[in-house]
Amino acid sequence: IIKHLCRGNDDAKHVFVVGDVDQTIYTWRGASADHMRDMFLKDFPHSVCYRLKDNYRSTKDILGVAQSLISTLQNSDRVDEFRAVRKDGHGVPVDVFVYSNPVEEGMGIAQDIKSRLGEHDDCRIAVLLRTHA
Repeated sequence: IIKHLCRGNDDAKHVFVVGDVDQTIYTWRGASADHMRDMFLKDFPHSVCYRLKDNYRSTKDILGVAQSLISTLQNSDRVDEFRAVRKDGHGVPVDVFVYSNPVEEGMGIAQDIKSRLGEHDDCRIAVLLRTHA
């Protein structure tokens, strides 16, 4: 789209594009962060890439767990570590659970919910999932 918008303007010096490699949801259709970056650099060879590493949304604990999980991924060329800049510090502690299979995962989540509901009268819980398989 950017290339199309700049067509006919060989001197397109003021192009600003923002992307998040963790938000490429169309990989199933062949999209990839590498492809976007490589094509952009090919089409706009004088461009400069700035990596934004300050995270204003997540706490230090959330970013620490995320970085730990990302570093274990195979085929991950992620080297950037994000820095939490929120004023509220570490925030609520993060729990990480590892399960051997989907059935064990479901049972573990159900048990954790049951336990938390038993501990607190006003407990509200939501379960968010990426896919329903």
